[in-house]
Amino acid sequence: MPKGSHPDSSQSTVADQRPRSGGTPEIFGDISAIERRSRREQVSEELALSEATWHAAFESAPVAIAEVDLEGTIIRANQAMGDLLEMAAGELEGTRIAAYYHPIDRSDLERRVVTLSHGPTTEMVQRHIVTARGNDRWATALGSLVERGHGRGGPIRIYLVDTTDAHLAHERIAMAQARFGALVEHGSDAIVVEDAIEGRIVYASPSLVAVLGLPPAEAVGSTLRHLVNSDDLADPDQRRSRLAGPGTVISFDCRARHSDGGLRHLEVTSTNLIDDPAVHGVVNNLRDVSDRVAAAARLTHQALHDSLTGLPNRALLIDRLDQALARAARSGRPCALLFLDLDNFKQVNDTLGHAAGDKVLMAVADRLRDAIRPGDSVARLGGDEFVVLAENIEEPSVAVTIAKRARARIAQALIIGHDTVRVTCSVGIALSDYHSADGLLHEADLALYRSKESGGDRSEIYDQAMRAQAERRAEVEDLVRAAIENCEDLLALHYQPIVDLTTGTTIGAEALAYIRRPEGTMMRPGEFIPIAEDSGLIVPLGTAVLDLACAQQAQWRAANSGQDHVAVNVSARQLAASGFVRTVSDTLATYSLRPDNLCLELTETSLIDIGPDTLVRLHDLKAMGVRLALDDFGTGWSSLNHLRRFPIDTVKIDQSFVAGLGQNASDTELVKAVVDLGHALDLTTTAEGVETTAQDDLLRTMGCTQGQGFLYGRPQMAP
Repeated sequence: MPKGSHPDSSQSTVADQRPRSGGTPEIFGDISAIERRSRREQVSEELALSEATWHAAFESAPVAIAEVDLEGTIIRANQAMGDLLEMAAGELEGTRIAAYYHPIDRSDLERRVVTLSHGPTTEMVQRHIVTARGNDRWATALGSLVERGHGRGGPIRIYLVDTTDAHLAHERIAMAQARFGALVEHGSDAIVVEDAIEGRIVYASPSLVAVLGLPPAEAVGSTLRHLVNSDDLADPDQRRSRLAGPGTVISFDCRARHSDGGLRHLEVTSTNLIDDPAVHGVVNNLRDVSDRVAAAARLTHQALHDSLTGLPNRALLIDRLDQALARAARSGRPCALLFLDLDNFKQVNDTLGHAAGDKVLMAVADRLRDAIRPGDSVARLGGDEFVVLAENIEEPSVAVTIAKRARARIAQALIIGHDTVRVTCSVGIALSDYHSADGLLHEADLALYRSKESGGDRSEIYDQAMRAQAERRAEVEDLVRAAIENCEDLLALHYQPIVDLTTGTTIGAEALAYIRRPEGTMMRPGEFIPIAEDSGLIVPLGTAVLDLACAQQAQWRAANSGQDHVAVNVSARQLAASGFVRTVSDTLATYSLRPDNLCLELTETSLIDIGPDTLVRLHDLKAMGVRLALDDFGTGWSSLNHLRRFPIDTVKIDQSFVAGLGQNASDTELVKAVVDLGHALDLTTTAEGVETTAQDDLLRTMGCTQGQGFLYGRPQMAP
């Protein structure tokens, strides 16, 4: 075919399809190019699809993810990262990831970024995060280099898993463990662990040195019985109770010998932890309570002993006496109680002062300790009262001998500063008759009272006569109580007239209290007033008498009898009562009486030991307008001083002097002197016990103001 001619289509196709020597037909070249383009497009589509899928996963992942460039700048971050760092995800872009790391972790972060930028490595570490709001978080961080193909490194992708809760929990556990370790290692209590099989000590804390002076290593291998006093550790019963069951906790006190030789008191708390695999034994907590035991002992001693002398007090005496009486009942050998009271001890306090008085009491305590037999007890009840308890008294003379020796020792001269003091004592002795401690003490007190009445500096033994007297006294006390409770029926007031010696008219009456016995007879004042004084019943009894007397005076006023006042005797105990003035005021108001319608008669003896409070009450009564009379004038120790100190209106001359008027010159002169003194001091004078007209005439001649006695009328109930 000529060159340049065009074959037909069929020929051209065949020719074109023949392979050419040494090459690929053009048509194959075209097909490969198409395939390559198709494959690139497929890869591009796959990459696009993968990127879209990753982006969706990136945004919705619960794990915080951020991509940063090789300089550490955040390129993008998901919402979880924003939540973790407390900042909007979009606002994180452009900030440096290191800004959200704690300063201590930043340098390590920068080092790891450099490492990741050089190869496809993965790093997982724990990180301390500081959020945009300044809050601390902890997270597990994982970083990896993102591959972009053809060996090209893309950004670094950082994953953060929030582990804050776990980190804080771990810190709390670590802190608790450290605290527990510190408590065990450095606590004041020692911890000793016994094994479950033989009870051998397998662990002892270092505090064992502080508690017992024993190094822990020396305790390991021994038993708790070797550490504490074996007598205080009830074994095996106590060990069985400590091993009674898992979780059992028991506490007990015991003693232990310290390495310094001293004895320590321990409080041991044992906890059964045999079922605990970490312990498998009994944990014993040993606490030194020696100071607490010593303090309790001091308090007990203070509660049972007199603070001044160190002698047992009443509480301890009663306890010892109860035990002594029980022993006496078993043995048949009685015990004796000696009740001692110093004679006129008040004079020591008044002349030398209370400090000197305390020294005397301490010296008496020491001398009594020396005077008693071994095994006898001395106690101080208070004030200047002491008691000796002596057991195994075969006959009363033994008790008398002890009392005699005690009195002789006490009577020895005592040097207080520059003064020589001599004191004596009275003693009451009672022998046990198998009755109560209080009963025996009461009998000794009655014997002491008899000793005082007999002049003091002597001993008296409680006998049958005293028993009868005590029974009589108890009977009288019961009658007084009944009279107070039912005063209208059982308490009867008799009134003795008081006469104006100038006119001869009755101007008043003195109320005298009588008590009606069950059989109807009357008990005179002298029979029950002293007992009421001693028992304290005089205060309510006096209130009842005051009420009845004022009620009678109100009736006399209403009847215009001319009696302008009623006189009522008042005791020292009544004056000492804080509410006495109010009682008087209220009673006068109840019966609409003027204060001068009432005269309160005070005996000289009731004013001897008057205190400042009582003196104030007397002045309050005087200011109120109540009359005050000094009864039995001339029989006391300092009558003139009483007239000077107290706001007295009337002086009542004792009947013992009135009885000698006209017969005894000294009595006559004394009465005349009192009357003259009354005139000089503007005081009313009343002569008591006037029985004859001769006495009446002399009193009128002397100028005595008033008279009282059988001549004018005997005491009798108001009509």
